[in-house]
Amino acid sequence: MLAHPVGDLLVMDRFVLEPAWRGFGLVPVLAGSAIRRLSEGCVATVCEPGSADGRELSQAEHEEPA
Repeated sequence: MLAHPVGDLLVMDRFVLEPAWRGFGLVPVLAGSAIRRLSEGCVATVCEPGSADGRELSQAEHEEPA
């Protein structure tokens, strides 16, 4: 939690990868690249965990460590 942010905050709430490209380990690489490109001047980046197939996660799944 940032009590007094001094700068911009990048929020990544959705990252969509076409089903044909899933399973190759691309999500961390592409998400990291997007964060590097978009986060210039940001003091923090927030990523919301989500499912690979677009379904809603249960509360237990949200709380699981990555």
